[in-house]
Amino acid sequence: MRIWCLSHYGNIILETNPELGVLVTDLTNPAVNRYAIGDIVELGDSICKCKRTLPTIKNIYGRIRNMIKHADGRKQWPTFGEKSFRSHISKKILRHQLVQVSYELIEARLLVDEKLNVEEEENLLKLMSHFLDCDDIKLKIVYVDGFPLGKFESFRCNI
Repeated sequence: MRIWCLSHYGNIILETNPELGVLVTDLTNPAVNRYAIGDIVELGDSICKCKRTLPTIKNIYGRIRNMIKHADGRKQWPTFGEKSFRSHISKKILRHQLVQVSYELIEARLLVDEKLNVEEEENLLKLMSHFLDCDDIKLKIVYVDGFPLGKFESFRCNI
């Protein structure tokens, strides 16, 4: 577990935990003791403004609850080449959400202004499979009329 400092006052301590993500302890509030936020972060090499030599956060990737889960217990960060969906596959894709519905299946839920043709669907699945880089999970395109209101997550694990 790695610990680093957040805030130039040094009153918040963050820890990384491979199972829980980021843990927060507020040294001025005893009610916030090792609170699991669940964010996955990348630590950087820069020194905190408080001059402590602890690592700082370089990137925040998202919540640990939304990682791909494999049947053998492995977890994988969800990368599917989403930046290329509209630019290299089809401008018809207005919005998308990838949802892992089982250990064997991820649905690519697409909101489109017009259904993709067979070639576009094949190219999209091929691109996503390339980025997924595993044979134990299949991908399926599902067309939707919209997405629920509220916090939108481009990848969700429903297992």
